[in-house]
Amino acid sequence: MKRHRIALWLAVAAAGLVQAELIPTEKTNGLIPPGTATVLEFRVAGTVADDGLAYVLYNYAGGKVGQGKGTLADGKVTVTLTLAAGYYDLTFPALKQTFGVLSIAMPERKDPFFCIDAGLSWLAREEPGRSRLIATMRQLNIDIARERLWWGSVNSGVDQYDWEGDRQYESVRKQLRQQGIGVLELFHDTPSYMKPSANNPYPADLLAASRAFGTIAERWKDLHAGFEIWNEPDIHFGGHLPADQYVSLAKAASAGVSAAKVRTPLVGGVLATLETDAYLRGLSAGGLMQAVDAFSFHNYRDDGESVRHEIVKCRQWLEQAGAPGAPIWITEIGKSWPTGPDRADEADDQACAWSIVAKAVESRACGVARYFPFVLPFYSEGDRNFSMTGKDGTPLRYLAAYGACVATLSHHAYAGDFTVETSKTNPVRRAPVFVNPADGQAVLVLDAGNKSAPDSVFPWSDKFPKIVKILGIDGRELKLEDGAVPLDDKVVYVLVAAKDVEKHLKTDTEAMRLTKLAQKGHQRPAPPSIVLQYMPDFKQVQGTSRGWRIRDREADLTQWPMTVRVNNLSEKEMTLRVGAWTSNKLIALPAAYPEGATYESIHGMTHSALAVQKTTVPAAKSTDVTLALNIKTDNGEILLVALDDDGNLLDRLLIQFAQPK
Repeated sequence: MKRHRIALWLAVAAAGLVQAELIPTEKTNGLIPPGTATVLEFRVAGTVADDGLAYVLYNYAGGKVGQGKGTLADGKVTVTLTLAAGYYDLTFPALKQTFGVLSIAMPERKDPFFCIDAGLSWLAREEPGRSRLIATMRQLNIDIARERLWWGSVNSGVDQYDWEGDRQYESVRKQLRQQGIGVLELFHDTPSYMKPSANNPYPADLLAASRAFGTIAERWKDLHAGFEIWNEPDIHFGGHLPADQYVSLAKAASAGVSAAKVRTPLVGGVLATLETDAYLRGLSAGGLMQAVDAFSFHNYRDDGESVRHEIVKCRQWLEQAGAPGAPIWITEIGKSWPTGPDRADEADDQACAWSIVAKAVESRACGVARYFPFVLPFYSEGDRNFSMTGKDGTPLRYLAAYGACVATLSHHAYAGDFTVETSKTNPVRRAPVFVNPADGQAVLVLDAGNKSAPDSVFPWSDKFPKIVKILGIDGRELKLEDGAVPLDDKVVYVLVAAKDVEKHLKTDTEAMRLTKLAQKGHQRPAPPSIVLQYMPDFKQVQGTSRGWRIRDREADLTQWPMTVRVNNLSEKEMTLRVGAWTSNKLIALPAAYPEGATYESIHGMTHSALAVQKTTVPAAKSTDVTLALNIKTDNGEILLVALDDDGNLLDRLLIQFAQPK
């Protein structure tokens, strides 16, 4: 279909029409209600002949479905459309411009699963564009928008705060909340007064960091719906350092937010990948999940099956970390299209649309708590563009498909898989079913996969439930074709009565097991009053995400000097013992111990310790302790612990060496 539009553009260009540009006004974001006459308004930049106002409408599949002419008055062009549900390209051939239009109706109540990565503070700094994107989120029932914060911009010194910073941070957050949208905060920089270094982006001064976290969380407690601690610490944003540096920061943040008596959910992990097992072990053995309410990771693979595998691995890791039911938030998930044009072309757009919906469906079925597609505003990285809207701010098919998913699956719970038989013409391998107990409706999601043949169909047997409605990936209504559901969109929704689908369900699925684990939940315990912090000497070690590397291959590893900072975040002086030993026997550390038992009595610290040192730390102060350790261990790991005089655990931290000798 794209070639027909190119030919049309060439024809009108040959006719000698004057070039101009249409710019959506603040009233127009491309979302309209189905079946209702709606006016779209554009400001004209330049001059346009009357014949240049002709437009053509194409549907999600690229088929021409209408045409007309806009009205020019007072420097503005208006187009009045009455459209059935679905996505449309509104193309002005003479101007070589296309705008996205999504005709959609939403449920009255939001579903907390459906969120989005908006990044307005960084990516949409100008008006009216920012307000139009916020209106888009409101109309799509988005519950939480993920934002970005330069920490040093709002907090440049001790007790020095500029809440607007360099990017209107507080105003943007208030603007979102006024439209009923909460904010998931994130950052990955450190104010200079907290003493980050060229080798280490994290705060050296965790006492100051903890206080600042509390101050920010208290100030924006009515605006925040969550607070992510850092962003992708397992890659370059974390300096490619081992997990221990991140874990110490997370604990300090948790203590600061708790001290401010704020219950904003804290989200830890924020991982770019789940593939670095050493980093994951450093998080779990270091006690990350005792400091946060939820765990997050990111996914940029194509299909739903990939995200299901990652959710399985994440649940396994959470069990090892002592929090098997902790909520999983996928706070970046998406697919890119090639950088260059102002809008993705039809094929790339459809591929992105399929990917984001396929992964949303699997995430929903597997008990994920929050889902954040990346990214709402126009944004590219090198040769990849991740935008869900065009440069003009109107929706791509990518956003339209996600919006239709929100509308179709909101308040529907996973009930099992519909029994399917894969064949040459039916590529559907599994069909998850979601049920809304309030209205008795069930939705079967048929995912044909992005590589399925164009003529793929799902045969609908007479033994199957009676179909109430079939919806395409963009929410437009489809019909049975020769007794089969067409799969041209790659993802199709089949609506039936819940009572009719029960006998066709398989409920002993992996997704159901994951959903039941998620239902157990997770209660963040009281934050630690003592936080251990490894202070590496970068002349001696080099950081990697898999562990510390010793620079001098001839160094004596039997008397390795390790400096540990003991941060006392409490309001009282504390006397404690800092110990270190090999972690071979401590694969899984419980979050709680039997009544009357202590950490020391169970793990026998006095018999396996490599070094123990007693120290006293004043209230709200830190003390550095240097331990001489034999780090020639079997697995290259040293476990640091802080114990009180009764042998109770105050904190723990796993130090990993990537190349033990």
